[in-house]
Amino acid sequence: AAAIGVAIASSVATQARYNARYGLHVDAREQMQCIVHDPAHFARVLVADVRDHSTLYVEQLVGRLGMNSLKMPVWSIVLEVMLLVLIATAAAPVSFAYRLLAFAISIGTIAGILLSQYLIWSVVCGPNIEGVQGRYFLPIALVASVIVAGAGVRLTERAQAIAIDVVAVIANATALVILVQRFWL
Repeated sequence: AAAIGVAIASSVATQARYNARYGLHVDAREQMQCIVHDPAHFARVLVADVRDHSTLYVEQLVGRLGMNSLKMPVWSIVLEVMLLVLIATAAAPVSFAYRLLAFAISIGTIAGILLSQYLIWSVVCGPNIEGVQGRYFLPIALVASVIVAGAGVRLTERAQAIAIDVVAVIANATALVILVQRFWL
């Protein structure tokens, strides 16, 4: 579904003449030509983006508020990510084939998201993928969790529910304090 969505969006974007970044040379058709003529350049840009921004994307996935301007503390982000991994590893084990499929879908979707932003938001043949936000990866988080399903400690549903409740209370209380400090103090 993600591959079909990227293909449709890319096709529409390459046909359109709309530039969302007025004043910059952003053109999906030219960008696609750049990728086709020099795929190694795009591969380098893709690898550099993942290397340089993956931590930011995880932070934005679980720990940014407002217009992406209010940051949760690192310890809170780590706590939330640890909970997600704990719950995923406590799930029922799945076969290697399912893990491999989930891995392929996850990598393909991540690459598709990055490609779409390179096409419609980044300067033609530029050195960076611009406009990517961690929230774009939320839909793939569940599929990615299948990769580690069953690899951890088996937890009862009650223990999982308690862990989720505790982390939710801590994260929401922290967010509330940050919002109060930012807007009212």
